[in-house]
Amino acid sequence: MEVKTKTDPGADRKKTIYRFLIPAVIALLLELFVFQFRSIQSLFLTEQEYPLEQLELEEVMREGNIFRLTGEEPMIYLSGLQERCGTQKLRNIRIEFSLPFSEDVPYIESKVLRIRPYVSDAGREFFTQLADHICREDIPQSTFLWLNGMGGIKTVGLRPLLSNGDVIRIQRIVLNARRPFALSPVRLLALFLVLLAGGALRRQESFLYRAVEKTDHRTETVLLFLMALILLGPACYLIGQNEYLRDHVHFNPYHKLAERLIAGEVTLAEEPPEWLKAMENPYDDTLRTVLEEESGESFLWDYAYFKGHYYVYFGIIPCLLFYLPFYLLTGAHLSNAAVVIATAFLTLAGLYCLMKQIALRLNGIRIAMVIMLTVLIWLGIQIPFFLNQPDAYAVPVLCGEMFTVWGLYFWSKAAGVRLKKGTAYRIIGSLCMALVAGCRPNMVLYSILIFPLYWNDLQYGIGEWKKGKKTIMKELLCLGVPYLPVAIGLMYYNVVRFGNPFDFGFAYNLTVHDSTRTVWSLDKLWIGIYDYLLRLPDLDYVFPYMSIPGDGTEQNLLGHTVVHMEYIFAGLLPCNLFLLFVIELFTKDPKESKYEKRLRSVGIAALVCGLLLVLLDSQMAGIVYRYMADFSVGMLIAAAIAVMLVRKRLAGSDAEKVLCYALIVICLVSIFFHCNFIWLSGLKYPLKWGNTALYYRLYYTFMFW
Repeated sequence: MEVKTKTDPGADRKKTIYRFLIPAVIALLLELFVFQFRSIQSLFLTEQEYPLEQLELEEVMREGNIFRLTGEEPMIYLSGLQERCGTQKLRNIRIEFSLPFSEDVPYIESKVLRIRPYVSDAGREFFTQLADHICREDIPQSTFLWLNGMGGIKTVGLRPLLSNGDVIRIQRIVLNARRPFALSPVRLLALFLVLLAGGALRRQESFLYRAVEKTDHRTETVLLFLMALILLGPACYLIGQNEYLRDHVHFNPYHKLAERLIAGEVTLAEEPPEWLKAMENPYDDTLRTVLEEESGESFLWDYAYFKGHYYVYFGIIPCLLFYLPFYLLTGAHLSNAAVVIATAFLTLAGLYCLMKQIALRLNGIRIAMVIMLTVLIWLGIQIPFFLNQPDAYAVPVLCGEMFTVWGLYFWSKAAGVRLKKGTAYRIIGSLCMALVAGCRPNMVLYSILIFPLYWNDLQYGIGEWKKGKKTIMKELLCLGVPYLPVAIGLMYYNVVRFGNPFDFGFAYNLTVHDSTRTVWSLDKLWIGIYDYLLRLPDLDYVFPYMSIPGDGTEQNLLGHTVVHMEYIFAGLLPCNLFLLFVIELFTKDPKESKYEKRLRSVGIAALVCGLLLVLLDSQMAGIVYRYMADFSVGMLIAAAIAVMLVRKRLAGSDAEKVLCYALIVICLVSIFFHCNFIWLSGLKYPLKWGNTALYYRLYYTFMFW
């Protein structure tokens, strides 16, 4: 007779409390004794105020505590520091200041005082320049300049990096000042979440260790909500706080298209200038720029121009799905940021469903692995970049990703299913994949994945057809039906615009190069492989911890052909190391099931599609960072399939634990790289310009030393 043990509800509650309390306490201790170590260090210092009247000035005029810069190289000297500090070496200088005539002006970096320090000490008689220091009067920790001289600092020179005539009000200068404790709620929350996740991964009884097939829908809903909150919450907040982003998105092709579709037109209302109509080749960007300057009449940038009319060359589906209904219902235009956020969430949900569906048929895959693979792919397909640049350029690419992910999910859910209920999944999947062509036409290449997914089903259906059983064959034929109305609609739209059912108008774009005369070359292929896949990130040891290589305008270094090149932060592989697992797809396991063989062939096909898109984008468009989304979808899904196959092979061995730890490290590396996109100042809508105060509060959250 089986004896059931009763669980103590009180003990369970205590365990739950401890699971949250212990990470909270550890996070608080880390915040107090690690991230506040400068404050602790300063407790042992003896403060001494430096008299303002004893400052030595060059190209600076002082009236009381007002300092006016009178030259291009102003300098403020603090001398005799060894005598003033006595036996205690100088460790820091606090400058309590204000910029009385500076305001928080939107769209520029404002109310910021940059100081370039110079020091002479026992080991250096003459001045040595140190790194520039950034101060804002409303961020106390920024007013501390920490110094570490060789044998004691003698003199400090401070050069304010302001313009001639600017004014600084200095209230006090304090030597060896005591820095107040400044607890950061953002840092505390981040530490708590990391420790909470780490604790959950440590406990074998944690829900994260449940097999996917044993996870209930309520738990999955909560997990998806938490993932969306953690990944999308900060992005939504920063989008709302960035004034520059809110007020400087002037490129809104879908707004124009929605208005014209309601009017029954596909041409834009704007009339091209006569000089553009008279050009023999209006796609020559060099001549077009000269004629624009001479005439004083501008043209519409990044719109298609064909036979005297402007058109929107971006895919029409996002307009029909989001912008047009909203405009019809409200009479107002939907913001691009709202569409980007919505599609980013739907893509996250689709990726989770796809990863779960793949894992379900492999049996034993834990929910933790599904979550990590979902996050890794979501980060790797450039969604953090799109959330940082949520304008019209991001919309068709993100919609293409969203429909691709959901299409593959519904297809994979129906593959191998002999019941009639699989027909609905096939129809929805094919409809999603067909709609990709109306968002990002080149991504329709992923429809090729239908063949490895359904090859066995097709063979079975043909066999049944020969026996007189036609049901499965009819269901398989439903895979192609949804393509027909979408294809007919898009072809009609293309004929109306350009007279060719297969012409989506990309070649007629008025942009930085003539796309009607694309030259195919091996140079472009090699440049694309290097920049899109292999380029190493430009790392730094100060926040933000990576930067745009060069000045963002790097050109073809081979010099054999003209290649349009924009900034590429890093190639796909260095930021998404789990791509290395694709090697597994090309191995053979004699013990694997039919489903695993099918999955392996799908992964190889997805990888090949990604590589083909690298080739197409390199040759036809050049090097543009957002285009990495085209091929990263297929390549990262292939990598995720490979990871699951590796885990299946290693199940129950010590090597499985090594795989799990490796995935955690890879996930942290990926988060580090992709989250850095938010802070880069070389992008179109930098937070540093849109909300300087918020940017530097976050800056000193990370640069706590």
